[in-house]
Amino acid sequence: MQSDLAEFFEEFSTEFPIALQRSLGDQLGDVKPRWAKGAANRVARLLSDHIIELERKDDFLGNFFAGEKGHACD
Repeated sequence: MQSDLAEFFEEFSTEFPIALQRSLGDQLGDVKPRWAKGAANRVARLLSDHIIELERKDDFLGNFFAGEKGHACD
């Protein structure tokens, strides 16, 4: 788990500046340092929501396929 988090931060620190440049373009210079904490919290919430959604989909698919196997014997 720790190595996954370290790998995430390594990849994130490489990709985030590129994503900022791509998304903000000429407005990149308008970014204020005081926004860092709020932006970090937003990214963390976004990741949390994404993980929850993936878990929900995994549960749904697991239940779907478990039900499909149960009907295969009918």
